[in-house]
Amino acid sequence: MAFLARLSGALVVLTVFQCLCGAVSAEGVVGYERRQMRERSVGAGSKRATNTLATRDANNTALQFGSGVTRAANVTGGPEVQEVDFVDGLEFCLQSNQAMTFNVEIDNGINPGTLPDNTTALNSFSWVVTSSAPLTQVNAQMFVPFNRTKLVAMHPNGSSPSTMLMVYKRPLNATSGGFLPVNANQQIVRELPEDRIMVPLTQMDGRYTVLVTQARPVGGTGALKLSPIQILASRKAGRSLA
Repeated sequence: MAFLARLSGALVVLTVFQCLCGAVSAEGVVGYERRQMRERSVGAGSKRATNTLATRDANNTALQFGSGVTRAANVTGGPEVQEVDFVDGLEFCLQSNQAMTFNVEIDNGINPGTLPDNTTALNSFSWVVTSSAPLTQVNAQMFVPFNRTKLVAMHPNGSSPSTMLMVYKRPLNATSGGFLPVNANQQIVRELPEDRIMVPLTQMDGRYTVLVTQARPVGGTGALKLSPIQILASRKAGRSLA
């Protein structure tokens, strides 16, 4: 009886082994490994989903431009990083210790006299950001979209967003002075498929626009130093600094 039990167990093991080998043979070793990797990835998906880098409020998604409460973004004061995005792809990833609201309006027309030498406005408008706490320090990244087709039309003999585009800022209600670059050494141009410029901010209020500058040298003399929120902002939604 003991011999028959051992024989029966061996036959079961052999049958399972044959079935497994048959399955691997049918789909190929590479296909089997890829299926195993997909299954492990699906199993880990729930863990990744709970490891969010920023809080997204449905009321702060696809906001319309304009003034007033119904078009205002609401920022909860505290340690959390929040996301706010507008209909054209303009987006903010920010943390503020103080609760605040802000609106973004489109101001058509840019006075050429307010632009620095050797620059041209990519757009005929600027984004005007007005907050309820203009003196509040924030830790933020602004993602500014740009129109690649317009840049190519302006420079048909060759254009490079990474070396020619930069976001400039002018104070609200300024009667003198022009646009100045915003943290020029820390801006990151994200090309296709995103086509946006990542700009670090410490204060929200201002008039922002994208300028076409003279082509800058590719690369630099040192490594770019990124703040923790820059790293968070670049990693969210699958972005990478590489």
